[in-house]
Amino acid sequence: SPPPTHSQIIMLADGYGPEIHTMARSVKRSIVGDKTRKMALDPHLVGTSITSSSSNIITDSAAGATAYSCATKSYNGAISVVPKTDEFTRACADSLGGLYCPESL
Repeated sequence: SPPPTHSQIIMLADGYGPEIHTMARSVKRSIVGDKTRKMALDPHLVGTSITSSSSNIITDSAAGATAYSCATKSYNGAISVVPKTDEFTRACADSLGGLYCPESL
């Protein structure tokens, strides 16, 4: 048998938030006629994330995705990089499979 999987891939639509999931759950419950029906993603929704970019309170898709995947703010118009420091732009380790090691700089 295959080894157990320890990772999950969750695809979120641009602009996705708790209100979109709540609306989808309400529609599903109405369609199936079950007021207690849960969505497949419900057990995994355990918190929220504030994804404002480092350059603007309004975040574009790339900076928002970077906040989710790298747990750091990026600037609008860039994906998987952190703001410029020391005259270069650093790539996020998570998006490169852990290649960036800040202690080596």
